[in-house]
Amino acid sequence: MTVIPPLVKEVVVGCPVADAFAEFTAGVRQWWPLATHSVGGVESPDLVLDEHGFVETLPDGTPSRWGDVLTWEPPSRLAMTWHPGQDADPHTRIDVTFEEAPGGTLVRLVHSGWESLGLPGVESLGDYEQGWDVVLGGYVDRLAAAGQPR
Repeated sequence: MTVIPPLVKEVVVGCPVADAFAEFTAGVRQWWPLATHSVGGVESPDLVLDEHGFVETLPDGTPSRWGDVLTWEPPSRLAMTWHPGQDADPHTRIDVTFEEAPGGTLVRLVHSGWESLGLPGVESLGDYEQGWDVVLGGYVDRLAAAGQPR
């Protein structure tokens, strides 16, 4: 099987590591772009990322599990399976780390396991390349709006 290199995205946010982790997880509903990057769209009433998993509540109240948490180490790391709107298997994997950096916290997102999806995984890699920029841009903007410099 051919191994497809992981997609890696990094942003620096101007707040302490613990605050960056808390906003990424407990505050996800406030910054995730549901209108463009969700199963149910902007009408979805809730989005939760906690030590159990990543779940969107659809407009009809049905939960849509996007992934199961594999590692939960606040405030430095979380890892989860990733399959928004799809069955749990096959799935890719998301690893997010938070570490001190000049000016705040370096947040590194690594999206791997593309080969588990076969050809659809390869085809969706380009969408995720741009999609994670939009998603993480919302996160950075939320922290900036909360008074945390970029």
